Amino acid sequence: INNPSRFDYFRGGYITARAIKRLLKKNKIDLNQFESILDFGCGVGRVIREFASLENTELYGSDYNPKLIKWDQKKLYCANFSINQLEPPLKFEDGKFDFVYLISVFTHLPHQTQINWLKEFHRVIKDDKYHLITLHGEHVVKEIPQEEKEEFLKKGYVERTFDKPGSNHYGTFHTKKKKKKMLEG
Repeated sequence: INNPSRFDYFRGGYITARAIKRLLKKNKIDLNQFESILDFGCGVGRVIREFASLENTELYGSDYNPKLIKWDQKKLYCANFSINQLEPPLKFEDGKFDFVYLISVFTHLPHQTQINWLKEFHRVIKDDKYHLITLHGEHVVKEIPQEEKEEFLKKGYVERTFDKPGSNHYGTFHTKKKKKKMLEG
């Protein structure tokens, strides 16, 4: 894995999983009732491993990076791990998951790719079930050049393309209004 600190790996996964659990509880959603969960963009499994204690829940992790999935398959036995492409589809049947979460995945994908994935998540999530997606928002815009700020305000999002889509150096940022419109489909 690329993380130089085991402490950061475990701490980051624990904190993120705890935040997910609190958010579900706040919305009166019982995590223990889920039959299947997908961590999309799971990386090295730092979050999904925190759900290993759930009884009667199948855990899945999917990522674009084959090296990370290979590591997961070798080191983690808590979930079924598979590689996904930059664009949909996933290799899962319709209505497979009760819950799909993405932690800082859309932040590295082009806007149209995000829309394509939202359609795919609607396919693989059971009716009336849940997804959680984190996005970069207006709080980071103060750090971008003025011309990108103008684009951000005009279109509702901006893409910073320092590297190829899917890499950590590709960034997409959304206004609150654009986020809401995008997620409502």
